[in-house]
Formats: sequence, structure tokens, C-alpha cells
Amino acid sequence: MWLGKTLCIATQHNKERVLGPLFENLLGLTLIQDISLNTDILGSFCGETERKCTPIEALRQKCKIAAFQTNANFIVSSEGSFGPHPNIPFLYANEEFLMFYDKKNASEIIAHELFFETNFSSDSCTEWNQVVEFCKRVKFPEHAVILKSSVLKPKKIVKGISNFKDLKIQFKRFIKSQPLVYIETDMRALYNPTRMNNIERLGRRLINKITSLCPFCNWPGFEIQRVIRGLPCKFCLQPTNSIVTCVWKCTHCLFEKTSPGNLIQPFVDPQFCNVCNP
Repeated sequence: MWLGKTLCIATQHNKERVLGPLFENLLGLTLIQDISLNTDILGSFCGETERKCTPIEALRQKCKIAAFQTNANFIVSSEGSFGPHPNIPFLYANEEFLMFYDKKNASEIIAHELFFETNFSSDSCTEWNQVVEFCKRVKFPEHAVILKSSVLKPKKIVKGISNFKDLKIQFKRFIKSQPLVYIETDMRALYNPTRMNNIERLGRRLINKITSLCPFCNWPGFEIQRVIRGLPCKFCLQPTNSIVTCVWKCTHCLFEKTSPGNLIQPFVDPQFCNVCNP
């Protein structure tokens, strides 16, 4: 289905370094990267360009830009965001999205995951020693940092700083004209190995979805679309939040099938029951 066909990674931040080998080795696709893309027009992490669309819309726009500029059979686009974890507010998380776009059939397969692994951070500094302490926390210089004149829409910004010599020079230039300097981690993938690793992990998950074929029409992307919860507690037999049934669906022919949510046992341990362990 994919062997010998071509793929373009819609990126300007070198994500093809980790995604390209996965799709070449696991799907047999041939990577072509002979285009120049400016994906920052859809929004940037450092606040220069505001993000006005949802992650899925951004994925689609990146695929369309790449599809217009290349003859590749398939396009892969990536989008990420950072902020407090939805369930653990004091912990930062990295949310990543990947889209596999079939140009001929105009079909999409999307993978999404929330990662705990991130060095996302920011601070305001008035002295050099504060900058050094910040760098110790964010794995500098392996992970680059950004200096800004303000948090939003900065008039002055220096990105991709990855050594202490350049960082000190730039900090001194900033601090001469303003009382404090804003420093933050550079979350662009080519400057952030932790994020690049997350993208690679999600790439493997995307390939697993692509190679999951519908048992009825053989279309790729056959996956769990929804789940039915209510697996009973082993002690009180009351329904819990654990999954009873998974519902798989093909986006092409709409074929559905179900599978058990728990293949090991038909009950839930009482420690996960809101009645027995509220």
C-alpha cells in the first residue's frame, strides 16, 4: 500500500530527522524534503505570531501547504503546545499532534498524546546569576533558550541560544535598555531534544494506527472511536469508570466492531471503585 511511494514531512524545524526514518523503515516510503516551508505563519511558540486556529486546523493547513509545493503521495504534519497538565495544574505537559495525509484520497489519520516529559519553563531576570539558575533547571545548553523584551509580541527577541558565551552577550545587551529580561525555553523541535523525542514516540503510534487496517474494506486507520465504561467492582459489583467495551470504527466504510476493554479479568479491584474507595 505504501512501499515505494513518497512522503514529505511538513516542517521547518527538522522533524524529518526522527520522523523520516520511521516512515521509511516501517512503511517503505521514500522521504523527499525538497521544499522550503514557513510554518511559523500559523503561529509561533515565542509569541511573535499568534496562534488563531486549533491544532487540527493547523495540521491541515500545513499539509495543504506541503501538498501544493510537492508531488509527494503522502504528507505528515506536526503541531505541539505546552502548558499546565489538565488534571495536575502544577505540572507542565507537552501536547503533540501528528497527521498523516493521503493526497490521492484526501484522507487523514491523526495521532495525539499528552506527554509529561518537557522542560517547558519561563522566567524574568534582572541579574546574570538568575539566568544561570534558570539554565540549570531546563537542561541548557543541550536545550536552547530564548531571550525576549516582553512576554507577548516582543519588539526584541533572540532565539536558539545554545551556549553560555552567546547567552551572556545577549543578556547584557537586553539589560542595558530595560530593567528585566524574559527568558524561556526554546520549544522548537530542533532546539529541544526532549520534545523531539516525544514527536518520535508519537510517530511510532501514528504508524501503528496507519497499519491498523479495516477488516471489512482494508482501509488504513481502523481504530477505537469510543469506549463504554462501567466495568463492575469485584467487591460491591457497582459500575466503575473502567472500560467494559471498546468500539472500533472505519472512517471509510463505517464498519464497526467491539472488543472487551479488559482482557484479563471481568471485574475491577475495589481500590479503583468510587463506592468502596471514595
